[in-house]
Amino acid sequence: MTSTDYEVARAEGATIAGATWLDRTLPEWWRLLDLDHLDVSSEHHCVLGQLAGPLHDVLGRARPLPGASPYAAAAYAVRTAQPYASASWNDVLGFSASTRRGCADYAALTAAWKDRVRERAVRETEHAGVA
Repeated sequence: MTSTDYEVARAEGATIAGATWLDRTLPEWWRLLDLDHLDVSSEHHCVLGQLAGPLHDVLGRARPLPGASPYAAAAYAVRTAQPYASASWNDVLGFSASTRRGCADYAALTAAWKDRVRERAVRETEHAGVA
């Protein structure tokens, strides 16, 4: 099943918002992601799943109960650190897909997150060339 133009556009917008949030919260977050294993549908290989430990450290939040998935642990840290975060914050920032919220599908989100990481790598390379 392929993503529709609407789903791709929603994924682009959501991941731009999510990447901007991560830029402010966890600078150079993109270096910590394994693009070969990035899969937004997996609680272990999604963006938050791969960033769970660093997010806990930077947000200074207690870890949830033992046995929680990496995604659940990171989501817990973000929710407790952001009083304005609602149940749909992860959809709005492209960390999850929810058809009830009109967000993109997992394949479109995974592709869009890979684009966000590649954009940052290119930006860093161009910046290094200028310096």
